Amino acid sequence: MTRKEFDFNNNTLTIKKTWGYAKRHPESFGPTKNEASNRTIKLDKKTMNAFRRLFEIVTPNLFGLVSYAPKSKYRVISI
Repeated sequence: MTRKEFDFNNNTLTIKKTWGYAKRHPESFGPTKNEASNRTIKLDKKTMNAFRRLFEIVTPNLFGLVSYAPKSKYRVISI
């Protein structure tokens, strides 16, 4: 997810791309697996406010990723 995908006026998150986290993908954004993977998700105000506060305190990164971890192998927080 990137900051740009959050629409705070409509409380939505739009997914239209994926991060290339595996060796077979380049380290950047690419298309989703299929058309059905593209979606807009409605979020409640409490969750959107939590993301808004997060964006106010966390310094933006080169890719605009929400869960950026520069020391991680894939540059994102993963479990």
